[in-house]
Amino acid sequence: MISPHQRTRYWLAAGLAFFLTMSLVLFIRKMDRFAGPVKPPEPDVIVTTGTVKEGDVFALMLSHSGVPALHIPQIERAMSQLYDLRHIQPGHAYEIVSSTTGVFQKFVYHINPVHSYSVVRSSQNVFSAEEKTIDTVWMEKRVSGKITENMYKDLRKMGYDETFVANLVGDLADNIFGWRIDFFTEQRPGDTFDVLMEQEFPVGGDKPLWNGRGRILAARYIGHATKVKENIAVRYDEPGSKHAEYFDDDGKAVRRAFLRAPFTHGAFRVSSGFNPHRFHPILRIYRPHHGTDYAAAYGTPVAAIGKGVVVRAGWVSGYGNCIDIRHTPRYTSRYGHLSKIAVHKGDSIAQGEYIGRVGNTGLSTGPHLHFEMIIDGESRNFLAMTFPSASAVADAHMADFKKVRDELLARLDAAKVNQVSMSTAAAKTAAR
Repeated sequence: MISPHQRTRYWLAAGLAFFLTMSLVLFIRKMDRFAGPVKPPEPDVIVTTGTVKEGDVFALMLSHSGVPALHIPQIERAMSQLYDLRHIQPGHAYEIVSSTTGVFQKFVYHINPVHSYSVVRSSQNVFSAEEKTIDTVWMEKRVSGKITENMYKDLRKMGYDETFVANLVGDLADNIFGWRIDFFTEQRPGDTFDVLMEQEFPVGGDKPLWNGRGRILAARYIGHATKVKENIAVRYDEPGSKHAEYFDDDGKAVRRAFLRAPFTHGAFRVSSGFNPHRFHPILRIYRPHHGTDYAAAYGTPVAAIGKGVVVRAGWVSGYGNCIDIRHTPRYTSRYGHLSKIAVHKGDSIAQGEYIGRVGNTGLSTGPHLHFEMIIDGESRNFLAMTFPSASAVADAHMADFKKVRDELLARLDAAKVNQVSMSTAAAKTAAR
């Protein structure tokens, strides 16, 4: 039996314990407010990143990046056992890892996102090099849409990354459909495009390599103003060939002897076409216009429409700075009013190669390129011309090509059906 005196002592002790506990809690909270955020731990190493620039020399590049002079020869010796340092390329990335006190630990040189070389310094001051190739996996991706302005702007509006869009549109315009479609002048609202491609991922990674650029397996462009309404390209690696090519559904290469326009970059438009009775804006007389004028910003790069040899590069009366390229004994292309000439007479030129820049030289009222196609010594209307395919699938491989073609186009259309089904389901869900 607890006496009244013991009960009083019990409650006094309990009250004192409660008071002390609450005081401690309030004190801790008050101290937390004054303590401020917890600082992250100091890094153990310092990583310096860089990119090889035009004209860089390996040793100077390391020196400018803060590598101690006594370590540079050791890094060079170790690295040269695996890689020829004379072949460092502008654009290649590298990393230098040092301790917080500036002691060199590691150098990594990236040939590309998959392939790299590294030099590591051990605690015994031994430098050893290693070559590394990461494991990757290819995953399919489908990109499609309808033109409202142009493919580039429409894909950006759809949320695709700027670099990815630039690479995709560039591949379609320059390497696949560039011989059949002039993406600067023939895109129209309502045109549709579908692309089936593969992207390379590091195993276990969720971000594609190469800034998302991949291999286009099949593509379709349906246009209102293109010479062919439905343009199809299928990637096929023909047995015995050095590399894969793109072919239409009949097995003819989409690549042509000549590009559809003398540009691969920049915006331009046709400002004046081939006209035997054109009124000259400067001379104020009627005289034939034996070419196509492309209005473009001053300095826009000009590209050769086909491979050939430069037979003239210099000033020509009326044309200003002018280049003539002979492609075959019958075909010659001419580029006039240039602000800059980047080639010389006798140079061998590849299709799409940069040869000069748009200017306003000669008889010209504003920056533009005067382009002519000359056949057997006579100027022809380039925009009205069609050219044969550069090649076609050999008869011996046609059955294999058709099998690959049908499989890729089926996957392209299957992805389209799946996407439409998903969009329809999402719309129904949103409508509920």
